[in-house]
Amino acid sequence: MLKLTAIDNDVMFFLGWQREEDVDLKNVLNTSIKQLSDLTKKVKKLKIPEKLSYLQKELLELIAQLSEFYDRIDLKEEETITEERDLFLKKISTYQKEAYKFAEDNDFLPELPDDFDWDEQELRFLSAKDQSTFNKAMKLKNDKQYKEAYELFEGLLKQYKGTMFEGSILTNMVDCRENTSSEMSKEDAGLESIEMLNDFMGRKIYSPRLYKIFEQWRTLFQMNNHGVSNWSIIPNEEYLDKRWTVIETIQGYVKEHPEDIEAKAQSIIVIDLPLVKRGLPMGNSTINHWGSLFLDREKEQ
Repeated sequence: MLKLTAIDNDVMFFLGWQREEDVDLKNVLNTSIKQLSDLTKKVKKLKIPEKLSYLQKELLELIAQLSEFYDRIDLKEEETITEERDLFLKKISTYQKEAYKFAEDNDFLPELPDDFDWDEQELRFLSAKDQSTFNKAMKLKNDKQYKEAYELFEGLLKQYKGTMFEGSILTNMVDCRENTSSEMSKEDAGLESIEMLNDFMGRKIYSPRLYKIFEQWRTLFQMNNHGVSNWSIIPNEEYLDKRWTVIETIQGYVKEHPEDIEAKAQSIIVIDLPLVKRGLPMGNSTINHWGSLFLDREKEQ
């Protein structure tokens, strides 16, 4: 469904701008129809339980409907485009409700206790001494003393390399890099952060912060490699493949630790993370993603 949404976002953006800008709409449409054809093949090859077959069938129908909608859309009247799109959006809404109901009925949506503390879950992997160092580093970071905080996190990283807590340390090191302008080169910091985050995901180590590791990596990768304008390349297919790698890592951990409800919940968080989309007044949605990750000091940990 995320792949379908990513394709549709691009087409509708370029369709809206074809009169104002020099947009090769036919090329956009041909590329999108080819992507939908490839997606159809992938969905058909999926080996899924019988009880999920009706959702697979409905998804294939949605893909076919969208492909038909795009066919010769540049020759359709505006009223026809609006009617066909409304029908498609209604069908998507129905599919999403059915998928959510299936997940709910089959206990795929774990409920966390009201007093559940994500930070406490993170600290369970540390010794008492290192918890004190980590808390000190967090206080320095929250007080905007990023260089000093970074040095403490870096010291902990050497001890916890290859463990679940490595991911938690990395996200905080990246926070410090992104909020530092004088002590560290911003450009070099961004490229180094991308490499560190990508390496961690590639090693398929579970972390309570995997969702954030993925989102930091994707945001910095998009900014440094493609840009934040509405006309930038947005390789959502690559991002979706990486997202699936993260989900597989979480699912592998859950299989060995079925009692860990935090890990089960994290799968849903990763699935629900928004796509990189075009169409914002200041550029693509990477701008908003960067702000939510690195600017809100009260919410971000």
